[in-house]
Amino acid sequence: MAGADAGAAEIVWSILPPLTLATDTITVTGIPEPCYDMGGDTFDYAVHGDIVHLAIFDALGHGMVASTLTAVALSACRIARRCGLDLAELNTFPQRCHPSGRH
Repeated sequence: MAGADAGAAEIVWSILPPLTLATDTITVTGIPEPCYDMGGDTFDYAVHGDIVHLAIFDALGHGMVASTLTAVALSACRIARRCGLDLAELNTFPQRCHPSGRH
């Protein structure tokens, strides 16, 4: 792994949640594959009490553009979740965050 592929994989690996989380009532685990050729594929989760929020991201392609797009989408999803938005509101969240109100 070298060059842009290494950089793209590093972006995705740096934003992943812990690969496994286990409590008395739930276990969440995941791993992106192939781990050395990542680009726009990743996952995220959050556990709040007995509720698990799970998100899977699949930006088209590989490399730096796909990994950057995935990082932005994952960040928007996390912010929206922390703000208490539901799934329908999450769909329009990035447009509302853009300074011009456009996407």
